[in-house]
Amino acid sequence: CLKLFAKHMKVKEQVALLDSREVVIVVGTPNRIFKLAEQKSLLFDETSLVVVDMHKDKKEYDVLTMPGVSQDFFTLFRQHLQGSK
Repeated sequence: CLKLFAKHMKVKEQVALLDSREVVIVVGTPNRIFKLAEQKSLLFDETSLVVVDMHKDKKEYDVLTMPGVSQDFFTLFRQHLQGSK
């Protein structure tokens, strides 16, 4: 399992980790997962399940309603997840 959050590691470090091993589970923000998918370091060819954390934060936002994050999620979905499988 890899945590793919911007505050934990730089994109280059995450690319190196993804390229050096088989990863079964990744956890990250929509923006970071999108960046890694765009670089072809994170592929969804054999992905059978994507889990989206829909928990609301203190301001009652979730990944689909939070400004900025919702746009990142829908871009990731349209460009890398929709129609795969």
